[in-house]
Amino acid sequence: DDVDTKLVQALQQTSKVGHLPFQFDVQNMVQHQGILNLKSFLGLWYSRLFVLSKYGFLHYFGDDLLVPEGTLQLSKCRIEGAEEPDTFVLTEVNMLLDSHNVIKCNSKDEMLLWVAEL
Repeated sequence: DDVDTKLVQALQQTSKVGHLPFQFDVQNMVQHQGILNLKSFLGLWYSRLFVLSKYGFLHYFGDDLLVPEGTLQLSKCRIEGAEEPDTFVLTEVNMLLDSHNVIKCNSKDEMLLWVAEL
């Protein structure tokens, strides 16, 4: 896929920028990915590329595939159903304030697949 190629290129560029104390297996770090909709604080929906890594993080990207707009640490998250069809909520539990991320899939089957992967 074109998205896969762009993501791998972006990750390779990132690893060239600085030396990390560990090495990512860039070619095999993605467990699942897809274009989903993320609800904003104002209630508007925005398409984002979501990338689930094998390292326990869910990243979402806008136009810039080099830097995620957001990252959720899955070990701190719980999944809940949402009122709207084909939608679920990922709540990241933090010490001061929990963050609620409402995510809408394109179908019920896609939603069930994402929930199973998470």
